[in-house]
Amino acid sequence: MLVPPEIQSNHDKFVNSNRTTGNDKIVGSSREVPIHRKDGKLYHGLLSLSKVNIDGKTLYTAFVKDVTARYSSALAWVRSWSW
Repeated sequence: MLVPPEIQSNHDKFVNSNRTTGNDKIVGSSREVPIHRKDGKLYHGLLSLSKVNIDGKTLYTAFVKDVTARYSSALAWVRSWSW
């Protein structure tokens, strides 16, 4: 499971809240998130979350696309502007 260290302690609470309320705060959406690799390097990913119901069970899926190059290019562009 790919869960950033800063939210690991609350992850189960978030999932259980979604299961009990049905309120999809981030399910069905995509967002850019930091990705912490085992080697300690930080990358940037586009995380898409969804859920499916199969035989009365709710399952969650997460797809992550590496967008580090796009993030780095955007950051370089912003830094090139002198405010």
